[in-house]
Amino acid sequence: QSLYLEWSTKSGRFIMKVEDESTANLMVDFYSNLIKKRSVSESLRQAKVTMIKKNPTINPYYWSAFIHIGLN
Repeated sequence: QSLYLEWSTKSGRFIMKVEDESTANLMVDFYSNLIKKRSVSESLRQAKVTMIKKNPTINPYYWSAFIHIGLN
């Protein structure tokens, strides 16, 4: 089973296939960072760093598809 992520921004949107479990974990960390009043780009960066720290050998496939485009 796979998840298709659609993310809309002021600069556009994209749809791509992503892995379910790692995406869920990344998004939980991302939104947790947003709640802490961090910017969008910093929240996403911190979520990626957390994922990499939890598993230093993780393939970039699991986190590199997520980028921030637009205003914070």
